Amino acid sequence: MNENKIVTIFLATVATIVVVFFGVVAFFSISTGSSSAKGDDNTHYILKAPDPSVKDEPGKDQGQQGDKENQNKEEEDKVSTIASLKEMLKETEEHNFKYSNGEQSTFEVPINGAMGFTSCRVNIYGDASLSGTPIHTLEAGQSFVIKSEKNTVWQIETGGPADKVKRGYISNKNCFINLPDVIPSIIYNITNSSSSLFVSSNKQIDGVTGKQLFDYYLYSARYGKQQYIAPVLYTMAHKICKAQRLALAEGNTLVIYEAFRPYETQQLVSKKLLELCEKDSEVRKGIEKSPWSLSWFISTSVSNHQIGCAIDVSLATVNKAEVKPCGIAKYVEVTSYTEHIMQTQMHELSAKAVSLKYPVSSKSKTAWKSVAVHESMTESAIKLRDYCTGVGMSPLASEWWHFNDLDAREEIGGNYRLDYNFGINIMKPVESTVV
Repeated sequence: MNENKIVTIFLATVATIVVVFFGVVAFFSISTGSSSAKGDDNTHYILKAPDPSVKDEPGKDQGQQGDKENQNKEEEDKVSTIASLKEMLKETEEHNFKYSNGEQSTFEVPINGAMGFTSCRVNIYGDASLSGTPIHTLEAGQSFVIKSEKNTVWQIETGGPADKVKRGYISNKNCFINLPDVIPSIIYNITNSSSSLFVSSNKQIDGVTGKQLFDYYLYSARYGKQQYIAPVLYTMAHKICKAQRLALAEGNTLVIYEAFRPYETQQLVSKKLLELCEKDSEVRKGIEKSPWSLSWFISTSVSNHQIGCAIDVSLATVNKAEVKPCGIAKYVEVTSYTEHIMQTQMHELSAKAVSLKYPVSSKSKTAWKSVAVHESMTESAIKLRDYCTGVGMSPLASEWWHFNDLDAREEIGGNYRLDYNFGINIMKPVESTVV
């Protein structure tokens, strides 16, 4: 075979190999392109980097399932707590009914042994008819122990040395009662008696914030522990008890931060807040945000707190409660709770705390009903309002926590005192006793 023929055969062989190679490549290119265009099932064999924006759906489902399980658990716990509270309340009511000789108490425990106070000068009479010549007179703010009740008449006993103890009968119309003595399931946190929470636009008020503004804390022989004093007019106490029953029925409890407030404390806070306004433009702006003004957040004259027909109150979820003894009576004590989230902290004196879209008279029992709630009101704040207004109290337009009993205010009229001794007397009361 000559050299030329060998070269020819070699070139033909190479050409054949090249044709076959490109034919194979073309075949696979067409196959791959065809599969991709159709969305063929084989496309998942194409390897590519994972897209970080695409979430792992199985993990997402597991997270949602976990959230749902937690929600179900919380709901089950709440249902269980409500059921337990109902059983406890039933137990204490039946026990106390039996103890009181078949007389149904309007409060959680019998009134005898509770602490009371006079709102003005009150005459003591020798018999329950309150007729004849008074045998003693109690000054405004004088404390006493309620021994028994018949309609609107209390049999009472004052404290002091044996030779100075006064006993007799008085009308309860112009009297306060100490709330913890008759509604012990409520949480009492009278912060102005420990460390005041008053602020404005989250700024401290000099001489007020963090200070003990009065001392309403003492040992109670009735419950065998230290506790706050929280006096309100007797008429209002009944409404507060009804509001607490509404709260407990849904696994909640009222948390009272203020009841009676001394006049001198009212004036101090008003004075110091005004001073802060004058030197801090941010505080002034927060208070004078139209249509609001300073007097809407701290009264510059007489407040319903001095009259005894106002409370500052929040709301909490009951986590745990126990039945405890009070002498031979029984009551429910909330031993663990979680406060609800409101739009501001308690006693934030600025427009951040308003409950209505615009001001209405605080002396009207119905004006608030025609005004929408402010958009900042939380679900819990609205629920708190429902509990309190549902029993006849009226909300204050500028403070989500403040509720008045205008019926009690009408009852008492001008029969109250604001002098300094009243505050001193009410801060140093006779101890309530064990029933």
